[in-house]
Order: sequence, then structure tokens, then C-alpha cells
Amino acid sequence: MRIVIGVKLAQVEGTVTGTKPEGATNLWLMAVPDDPDQVAEGRISVTAVEGGGHFTLTGLEPGKYRLYAFAGIEPGVMQQNPGVLMALEDRGVQLDLGEGAQATTEVQIIPIGELLQAIQEQQY
Repeated sequence: MRIVIGVKLAQVEGTVTGTKPEGATNLWLMAVPDDPDQVAEGRISVTAVEGGGHFTLTGLEPGKYRLYAFAGIEPGVMQQNPGVLMALEDRGVQLDLGEGAQATTEVQIIPIGELLQAIQEQQY
């Protein structure tokens, strides 16, 4: 069990760059804690990215995160398969957020081919 008391939550905003897959309706940004226990507890934050590629993610507990941008699959697929996130670890942007931090970053879209390959490899 983890108890957090009196912590000012962090915020991240920025831009997603790269090419959204043809036919994809939504572009997603996911913040994944580096702490495996938090991942197991489902503490992965997801937000839809606005049309111009801008995103804002609020309410993050202080700590280390990896940010992933993707389109063409639903976020639940990524959230329910931590092995996929581990396989794509080098494609994420790492941030260390302090208490009350307000960070700005740029995240590259993970190509759909890489996403599907990582998902397929986790099924075997």
C-alpha cells in the first residue's frame, strides 16, 4: 500500500510530433510511472491529444515517468499489457517530476508498425 500525503501534483504539457497513421481517429498520450508497482496498480495516465498536437496532463504524483504518443489502437490495449510498454521503453520520453512541477516536452508518435509488432511479440 502506498499513502501520499500533502503532495502538490505535477503537470506536463507539450506537443506530439510525427505522422498519425492514416485512418486513425484519435491520438493518445500516456504517462507511465517507472515504478512497476504503480503500473500494476493501474496508475497509468492517458489523455487525448488535441488536433494541433498539443496535450496537457495534470494530476501526476511526483516521480519518474515515460511518456508515449500513439494512434491507431485504443489506450486500454497498452495499459493492459505492461510488457508492450517495456518493449517500447526506448520510444518514450523520460521525465522526473518533482512536487508541483510544471514540465514542457515534445513526444514523437510511435509508428503503428512498431506498436503492432510489440503487441504481437507479447502474445507469444
